[in-house]
Amino acid sequence: MIKTWAFGATAVLVLAGSALSGEPNKAATSPEMPAAVAGPPSAQAETTPVPLASVAADPAAYENHTIMIEGLLRNAGSSYFKGARFEITDVGRSLGILPWLPLETAPPRPGISPAERRAVMSDFLSKRVRLEGAWKHEDGTWKLHVKRAEILPEPKPAAP
Repeated sequence: MIKTWAFGATAVLVLAGSALSGEPNKAATSPEMPAAVAGPPSAQAETTPVPLASVAADPAAYENHTIMIEGLLRNAGSSYFKGARFEITDVGRSLGILPWLPLETAPPRPGISPAERRAVMSDFLSKRVRLEGAWKHEDGTWKLHVKRAEILPEPKPAAP
């Protein structure tokens, strides 16, 4: 099952599709989010993820464009609560990611199921993800400002 979240200017979390309703998950986007650009701007179809190696090789070509990337999300920092430094990695390349969710939330109200709990960054850590957002250079470093994130399904093991 693919879980998809989208984030608007108001920082409201939206769960697209629901396991409880039986509806399939659909990509959710905010109205102010521009279309995704894969490859150097305007070079490929909007839904094609950009290889991390391409962004790492020429980060300025993607500056201030919305891109889609896929890989394993990890914390390359010293700890989760103090010094977290999120990166997406794939085939030896890594790119910086700004956290788009809180690191923790208050416990849910009584009667709320765990499935209805607000998502936090640890829900995405150590998972293959597809991220979409604006690629920006700030404070001397390149980072993805995530607008949309989804956890990708685990690859099926090869048959013996």
